[in-house]
Amino acid sequence: MARQRKAQQGEEAAKAAEQAQQGEEAVPEDFDGFTAWAQRAKVNDGVVLVALTHPDVLEPRHMDGTFSGFRLAPGPAGATWSDGSTHPPPAPQP
Repeated sequence: MARQRKAQQGEEAAKAAEQAQQGEEAVPEDFDGFTAWAQRAKVNDGVVLVALTHPDVLEPRHMDGTFSGFRLAPGPAGATWSDGSTHPPPAPQP
């Protein structure tokens, strides 16, 4: 079992390294990974997560985060930061 886990971790690390070389950042799909990614994504710029939606959330609530608290609600995976930016970004206006 441990061997399979290490193999999986190696595959994930290789995928992340490939994405970094291509200038892309991996955005995890699972709730814990997505939440951790969203909290770290802009913290170096002094921007914190203020709201997060995810399909695994059953009901709206407040969550204490690593750097600040934020609203949590059911919906497609999405994040809003204190500078007003969002993931995914809004669709361009025609």
